[in-house]
Amino acid sequence: MQQYALVATSAGLVVGVVGLVLVGVYRRDLGRSFNGFWSKWISVPMQVLSLLSSAGAAFDRPEAKADWVANVVVGIAAFAVWTTLQILVDYYFKEGERFDFERLEDSQSRNDAYIWLFGSMRKLVDFKLSHIRGELDSSKGKPTVKSIRECLRTGDELDGFLTAVCQFYIGLVSGQSPKPPNFRAVLYVSQGGYMTPIRGSSHNDNLWEPSPSFEANHAAFALTGCQNPALVTVCINRQATIMFGDTLAASDRGEFEFLHADQRSYLRSIIACPLGKVWRPDRKLAQCALVVDTNVPDFFLESDRPFLEFCLREFASRIKLELMLEAMLTSGEGSP
Repeated sequence: MQQYALVATSAGLVVGVVGLVLVGVYRRDLGRSFNGFWSKWISVPMQVLSLLSSAGAAFDRPEAKADWVANVVVGIAAFAVWTTLQILVDYYFKEGERFDFERLEDSQSRNDAYIWLFGSMRKLVDFKLSHIRGELDSSKGKPTVKSIRECLRTGDELDGFLTAVCQFYIGLVSGQSPKPPNFRAVLYVSQGGYMTPIRGSSHNDNLWEPSPSFEANHAAFALTGCQNPALVTVCINRQATIMFGDTLAASDRGEFEFLHADQRSYLRSIIACPLGKVWRPDRKLAQCALVVDTNVPDFFLESDRPFLEFCLREFASRIKLELMLEAMLTSGEGSP
């Protein structure tokens, strides 16, 4: 009897150890492919059998210690293994549920962001359409060259697009942010060998201007010959979107350079995206880039690159159109 119990308990112990190994290997997919009920349905009987085997062997022939001690040890080991297996399965199953719930929330927030993105783009277009319609009404259907230029001027629209960029990302920030989140968007165009800011917007500061930082760190924005270039210069030279989720960690690794020490307190995550070439007012094509930074750490992450690049491209198409209109109108200022 003791021999049969030892064989059965040993087999259960081996199966339990194999189960622990499999749980460790496939723990990420456990919650999606294995029901928590089945873990209890299998592990609880195995725990009971292990205890019965140990107790039965001990009370069957208590005087023959050499015969029953192995059963007790193996039974206790099997009980411990199957108990651990049940706990791990329950834990990873709950983790899988939590992960799926977080993904569902993230998907919902992104869907809301897409809706807001396209809605804001439409509002900006509607604003320009209403301006044009007003000019047509005031000119009684016979607009002059001057009135056409006034309707197509882009200053307000460019500022509106950059403000929309900041508001869009604000909508994606978790409510658990330790301090009021802020986003700043700056549009750069190459002029005289430097990436020069032409427009900028800060969500929390309507009077913020990017030019003082550019003037104080002028050398960092040079397209060539700079040892510690600004991120906008790097993205143009590489012609690739560059982002850092945690600028402090990237700086410690030597991958990112702050332009000045004060930036460490408010520039925690950043993305720079090249927009291609645009027309400048002097009728020359120039490189253009959009840079967005925030005081929210771990915001612009590599894992979100497709999503982030898609959003920036949507803004970029309209920004490039506005810059082209601005160049066309400015270059024709002196024309009859």
